[in-house]
This record gives sequence, C-alpha cells and structure tokens, in this order.
Amino acid sequence: MTYELRMLLRNNHLSDDSNWDDRLIEKLIITQRALWIKNQASKRNYMPDKLVQDLGCVKIEIADAADCCGFTTKCSAIRTAVEIPKTITMFSGDGITRVGPINKLQDEYQYVPYERSIWLGAGYYNRDSVFSFRLNDYIYVISKSNLDYFKYLEYINIRGVFEDPRAVETFTYCSGDSCFSEDAEYPLGEDLWVFMKAEIVKNNFGILSSVLTDKSNDSASKEIEK
Repeated sequence: MTYELRMLLRNNHLSDDSNWDDRLIEKLIITQRALWIKNQASKRNYMPDKLVQDLGCVKIEIADAADCCGFTTKCSAIRTAVEIPKTITMFSGDGITRVGPINKLQDEYQYVPYERSIWLGAGYYNRDSVFSFRLNDYIYVISKSNLDYFKYLEYINIRGVFEDPRAVETFTYCSGDSCFSEDAEYPLGEDLWVFMKAEIVKNNFGILSSVLTDKSNDSASKEIEK
C-alpha cells in the first residue's frame, strides 16, 4: 500500500520520493481507513468480516472490583490481563464484535455498555447469562449465576474492528503466532483500497508537499552553515 501511494504521489510531481517518511504514509492509510469505516458504519447495520481482527487467546485475571491503586473492596472481578487496543466506533457500539470462549462454536458472552452491565442478570430468563463490557481499556466478564464455571476460565476470545490494525501484534493465537505482523494481510478490502488511495493523495498532497519543502529548506540551511 505504501509503495502504491508512492507511485501515485510521483505522478503528482512529488518526484523525490526518497524523502517521504513511510511512517507518515502509514499514518495516512490508518486514518483514512478508520474514517471510512466509521462513515460506513453510520449508514448500514453491517460490517464486512474482512475488517474484523481476532485477538486469539486473551488471558484473563482476577482483579479487585475497585480498579483503584491503594484501595480494595475485597470484591473480585474477572477481566483481561492486558489492555485491549482502541476500536473504531460503529453503529452498534465501540467496535468489539465478539467476546466469548476460545471455542468459536460456543455461545459468546453478551457484550453490553458498562452502564447497563450492573443491572443485567437479575431477571428470571437471564440470571444464568454471562455478560461482558469494556472499562478503562479492559474487558470484564460478569454473571450473577450460581453456576461459577466461568470463574475458572484462563483465556477468552475477543474480536473487533481496531483503529490501528498494527496494535494487535502483541496478541497471539493458541499456536503462538502473532495476530498481526508486517507480512500479514492488512484488514482492508481491495474495493475500499482502490477508493482510499486516491482520496489520500487528493486530501494530503499539500501536506506532503510542505513536508518535503521543509526538509529541503533544512538541508539548504545546513549547507549554508557549513
């Protein structure tokens, strides 16, 4: 994708592409992708699986319900042992599409907003249900059921549409492979990329021109100082 953008920028007469920082181009790709997904999510109640990333086996831990340094409630809560990367806000919430057992064939835990979570599970029909929610970048798993099987879980599975796909590279599948690497397929459909790359060049041509001009001026100043 970076190479394709370099080609398009060269055609727009930014000939010295050796000065373009790949990190800047990657940032433009990530930003445009997030913007497009958010706009599309507001128009339709559907998200292509191509955009969803799987965090594999996410370890969980027992934490104090206070979630506050130096203070304990003696009430325990089950949550992920690590923070979950930022997701893209979508039509149905914050971009998390599944929280559940590692076995994908088992029922997922109902994912709800934190504000609703404390009221759920008290009814006759949902008292044995398991719920999950996000708070302070952690995913919590709760239930008011007398059946405490879920309290002995070691790992859960989380899927979602993440703002920066590279942020999930620290997560691993049960095989030990990273959930994302530089060699992995980028979570972006080819049809969207065809549209995106032209938009990136059109909307950011001036910015890239300015960056190159600034670098050129800096180089010239250094030559004068010498």
